Amino acid sequence: MGLLLRQKPRSNLDTARSCRGVEPNKLSMTIHLQALLVAISVVESNQDDAAVERNRRGAIISRGRYQLSAVVWREHSGANWLYAHEIGTAGKVALMHVDRIRYALAEAKIPVTPVAISGCWNMGIAGYVRAHHAHRVPAAVKKYADKVFKEYKKRL
Repeated sequence: MGLLLRQKPRSNLDTARSCRGVEPNKLSMTIHLQALLVAISVVESNQDDAAVERNRRGAIISRGRYQLSAVVWREHSGANWLYAHEIGTAGKVALMHVDRIRYALAEAKIPVTPVAISGCWNMGIAGYVRAHHAHRVPAAVKKYADKVFKEYKKRL
């Protein structure tokens, strides 16, 4: 089947700009990534690999255990978005996306914590960075990040 997984984030996107020269552990705490991904999957889909989210028109906007959007999927994988239901492939893409979020947070000089990563996962990297710097992270995003953090702590 030969799934293609990109190793580096695209540097031409506004959300990441350039990851070069940024240390991934700068401004960060030690994060157990597997526990964080499990926590995200519990909050997003209750670990349901077949989960889909639809918009008002009925079109699928995210799918799989991690509720990955087609945009995020294309950033990290050359495989068809339909593979988002396969835990192995989806897990690799989710891990690459968390790495991309970590780099973007460090570059934006925002502490790399499970809460900040969850906020980016829920709101998008660029949106979260702007909201964080303006001290205007929406209450719904804070609530989502708190849920993920509670699940994360259970798994440590």
